[in-house]
Amino acid sequence: MESSRKIILAAIALLFISQFFQYGATGHTTITMDLGKNLTYGGLPYGGETGWELHDWWFYLPIMALSAYAFYKAPRSIAIYLCCLVLFILAGLGSGFGGILGGVSLLIYGYSVYKKYRENEVKQPA
Repeated sequence: MESSRKIILAAIALLFISQFFQYGATGHTTITMDLGKNLTYGGLPYGGETGWELHDWWFYLPIMALSAYAFYKAPRSIAIYLCCLVLFILAGLGSGFGGILGGVSLLIYGYSVYKKYRENEVKQPA
């Protein structure tokens, strides 16, 4: 397995772990949609929610699992990298310890993309 794939799988694992920690230091306003496609507008005043409370687990968990599977099976498309980038930005950024871990996972993801670019550059004949 290429080192870039190992690094990105580690980043996805760190993003998953970060969801168990606090993601908010202050309250904020949210708009959520439940499984019945009903929009709810409200606030989370206490600001002590974990990533799973802040991000809908039924939405992010399958995306994380599919991203990990796609990178485990040797991605060949830039679309997989772009979809995973959106996942990391939406689920990884925030405040609190979980937000810090999510931000670190985003940096690790960026490094893995750089490594993939360098690996492809070396493989192409000059």
